[in-house]
Amino acid sequence: MFRLKKLLILILFMAGLPLQIIQSQGDQPDGYPEFVIPNTETIAMSSGSRDYQILVGLPENYSSSDPNRRYSVVYVLDANYYFGAVTDFIRVENLVQELPNLIVVGIGYPQNPLGERITDMLENPDQFLAFIGNELIPFIDSHYQTDASPAERTLIGHSLGGQFVLYSLFSNPELFSRYVAASPGSPGWDTIIPLEADFSNDHSELPVSLFMSSGEEEQIRSLIEDMFATIQSRDYDELEATYFIIENATHGSSAIPAITYGLRYVYDV
Repeated sequence: MFRLKKLLILILFMAGLPLQIIQSQGDQPDGYPEFVIPNTETIAMSSGSRDYQILVGLPENYSSSDPNRRYSVVYVLDANYYFGAVTDFIRVENLVQELPNLIVVGIGYPQNPLGERITDMLENPDQFLAFIGNELIPFIDSHYQTDASPAERTLIGHSLGGQFVLYSLFSNPELFSRYVAASPGSPGWDTIIPLEADFSNDHSELPVSLFMSSGEEEQIRSLIEDMFATIQSRDYDELEATYFIIENATHGSSAIPAITYGLRYVYDV
């Protein structure tokens, strides 16, 4: 399941995917134009005192598609760092006709993303999840050709973002049906353990697809493995879950491979 067609993907990249170059709005050093990922949009959103930079990646054929067609949506945390990688990986997978055409929604920040992610995902995860569920998802569903069913929503995060993926799963499992928690460890890890325990006391079913991973060489690997073992021990009905180790990888270097493997797992390719 996890065997990517690496040679084909490499050939496609070397051949050159369709690129779009536009002239920058501001002054660029040496007059070079700015590169923009094709078929993407940027939306400024606010929730209370919080400001967000929402990035939307659309399938290549989106503008000419049947207006009645609906697309699954992948929500990406820490979009300042991962939106481009996720969007282009899905584009390549579409070329080899493996992953379906997907709308990608990145949740990022207009400034100080490292600090803002801590405020949202570590200090106020309940408020952040409420923003996603009550404001962002309805906005996306009302402005794009999405399949509004939770069964067609995926949430992806790495590190603190991966922890928040698990927070979302055990706080409001009906919001998404596919979860990719890559290296889900952070200073707030201890909040997930009691959250999952409380959830297990009240639920015997968990009808979702869950991918968890860690780098082979990362220090928190044992914590992640213990959490996955705990989840598996609950024997939740309808849960499809896997844990994957990224070989020869640290916490940071495992991020992109884990996200790509995770997408393929939750979409069963």
